[in-house]
Formats: sequence, C-alpha cells, structure tokens
Amino acid sequence: MSQDTVSATAEKICRALLGDARKVDCDIIESHIRELLAASAGDTHDAELEEAQREVDSMRYQRDAWRADAERLDKLQDESWDLRSFCIGEEDVGWRIVEFHQAAPHERVVAEVFRDDPRAAIDAATKRCREK
Repeated sequence: MSQDTVSATAEKICRALLGDARKVDCDIIESHIRELLAASAGDTHDAELEEAQREVDSMRYQRDAWRADAERLDKLQDESWDLRSFCIGEEDVGWRIVEFHQAAPHERVVAEVFRDDPRAAIDAATKRCREK
C-alpha cells in the first residue's frame, strides 16, 4: 500500500469525523489504518506505518485542541461570562471576561489579557475562579 493511499484513507476517515470534535476517536482511525496496512501485508513498509502513525498523532492533537476549546465554551456558558474584545492602541486588541452581578457594579471584569488571544482570557478567568 502506498503512502498516498494511507494518507488518503486517513484523510477520508478524518473528514467523516470532523463534524463533532467529541466524536473523534483517533484510536478507531488508527485501527482502520492498521487494518488497511495489514490487508496489504506484502506491500507494508515501516515508512508507511510511520506515516500512518504521524496522521493519527496529528488527529489526536487536533482532537485534544477541540476538546480544550469545548471546555472553554462550556465554562463561558456555565459561569454566564461575556467574552469581549477591547482596543489596545491603534491596531492591537485584547480580551476580557466579564461576569454579571445583581449588586453594583453589575458588570465585573474577571480576567483580561493584553494580546489577541481569547483562549488565554478564558483560561485566566478559569484559573482565577479556581483560586477563589
């Protein structure tokens, strides 16, 4: 089995599962790739196995990144936080997390970062929330 076939197969499997990051299971993808390689045992080479493993590792990394983003979104929802951008100078932007309270002040900044990284703002707010 050629390296192109392994890559194409991994890509097809990946595309089929990308719709919902929580459903991505790279172990299943790896299993399918290994089955394909085993079916063509006469053509199997170490380089093909290594390429298949790289594909699986890449998908695992992407899955983990999606899960982390899903956790961030869940935290925004669970805490009823507002994610807002703000200007820093003429062209730069920062991000802050605002929470709402019944008592004044009604809007309170939980965390903010002075760079264009909304994930860092959510992570900072989550960390601050844990420290309370």
